[in-house]
Amino acid sequence: MVFGFNALTFVVAAFTVLAAPTTVTAGGGAPSPTEILRQIGEGLGRARRSHEVRLVLIVVSAATLSYSGVFAVGLPVLATSMGGAGSLGLMVAGWGAGQLIGALAAALTGLPRRWGLLIIGMTLVEAVMFTTLGLVSTPWTAAGLLFLVGIGVSYSSDVALPTFIQTQTPRHLLGRINSVIGLPRVVFEPVSISILGLALSRSTSWGFALAAVPVLVAGAVLAFHPRARALSTQPGVVSPCVGRVCDDF
Repeated sequence: MVFGFNALTFVVAAFTVLAAPTTVTAGGGAPSPTEILRQIGEGLGRARRSHEVRLVLIVVSAATLSYSGVFAVGLPVLATSMGGAGSLGLMVAGWGAGQLIGALAAALTGLPRRWGLLIIGMTLVEAVMFTTLGLVSTPWTAAGLLFLVGIGVSYSSDVALPTFIQTQTPRHLLGRINSVIGLPRVVFEPVSISILGLALSRSTSWGFALAAVPVLVAGAVLAFHPRARALSTQPGVVSPCVGRVCDDF
């Protein structure tokens, strides 16, 4: 029944794609390899020149290094000491329920203008949660932690991050910038899984503490950066660094 319901969600998602607007490119037809390379270079150039994109890349990179290993290796290892597959299912369900509530909350209440402060705060909270997960002894406690943090992560990252990119990026560069932001996920996911798997083979508590390091460092660095604190989901908001010298990444 669970797998059937999961399959149904994919069917619903497939039909929602049909409602997405389409854009007809000038000239039609598939772009040539040269054109594709040119567009990739344009996206990378935009990322290099935009401090907002670079700040987002820091957040995405840190999250990938922390989350990929935790969900692929960390939670299964934790579940083995808490009763096995049932405990793993409970923890994943807690995370999923939190994610759902966070997404619905963002849709109902709207997003805060100061997205930078929100994402910095949540990044630091994630670091605390990862460290705490390695110390808990019951699946219900772990599921509760994942539920609470799942709400915040869904609200601040899964909803607010795409909104931020869409409001701060020129329309013709949206696809290219999204591709650049997806690059850290492809590169760092296997790194996270490999390193955390090795760490957890030695110590569960220290393994989860290690998983907290990337988001802890990213949150601390961004907290002291004025441009990071000023990131906003509102279009046209001017950075406080305009007209004076600020540190940049």
